[in-house]
Amino acid sequence: MNQSVAAMANEGNNLIVDHVLIDNDWLRQLLDVLREIEVLFVGLDCSLVELERREKVRDARRQGFAVQQIEKIHNGKIYDILINSFETTPKDCVQKVLSFYQNETPSAFERMRNKNE
Repeated sequence: MNQSVAAMANEGNNLIVDHVLIDNDWLRQLLDVLREIEVLFVGLDCSLVELERREKVRDARRQGFAVQQIEKIHNGKIYDILINSFETTPKDCVQKVLSFYQNETPSAFERMRNKNE
């Protein structure tokens, strides 16, 4: 997946990618393959109670992912923006992203690269 994202981005496509980076090797690969691409790295956060509720509504086969992932999902990551997807409406999420672009330059990937090198 990371190589596909990089290929599309390197062709000049603007992308929104929903990627669960549980394995930090996946993150390190993204940091490498997107080295020349400006990336706005947005983290989504939510309470375990709400995540488990969402699991039950979506698909019985996916039960337990939230509890397995919640402890490590944000480990080792630096975000440009961290949004709580339970407390923030979709409209407010969009506004946060737009506001960021009006006032700041994405730097999370660069900071993580510097930290890991």
